[in-house]
Amino acid sequence: MTMKMDGTIHVQISKEYDEVYNSLKKGIGIDSHILFFLCFCIAVSKNLPPVPLKNKKDRFHSHTFTSQEWISMYSVILDQNDVNLKSIENDSEVIVQCEALANAGMAVFLQEIPQDCLRQNNGLVSVAVDDKGEMIKDILYLLLENYLDQSEEQ
Repeated sequence: MTMKMDGTIHVQISKEYDEVYNSLKKGIGIDSHILFFLCFCIAVSKNLPPVPLKNKKDRFHSHTFTSQEWISMYSVILDQNDVNLKSIENDSEVIVQCEALANAGMAVFLQEIPQDCLRQNNGLVSVAVDDKGEMIKDILYLLLENYLDQSEEQ
């Protein structure tokens, strides 16, 4: 069995988070696949149940994932499926499972960043990036805090 890392898949996000992706890309240059993977990692580190997408939006192609990101996603899906190799045979199915995890992680991400950075417009959330340096620090601290919380529990 070989891992295909199919680069032709449209990776989807929940429409409700589209402006979060847009504002972080525009404000501090965080590419969609990086934010997606960050949210995926939050969900995994906090052992969150997947939240399937209801209102979907194509956000980026899977070719933007690095091989390390693919391997991480395969590893998580394998772990969640008792190391059943069939669980990673179909990259589209792997991506759907990762989308649901990233969706769960996004909710936690938005709860943990400074609430004065969040904006609501027509029911859609975005992130206000007024001081790029401070926002980057806040995001990095969030990552570090999540990592430290998990390492202390083990």
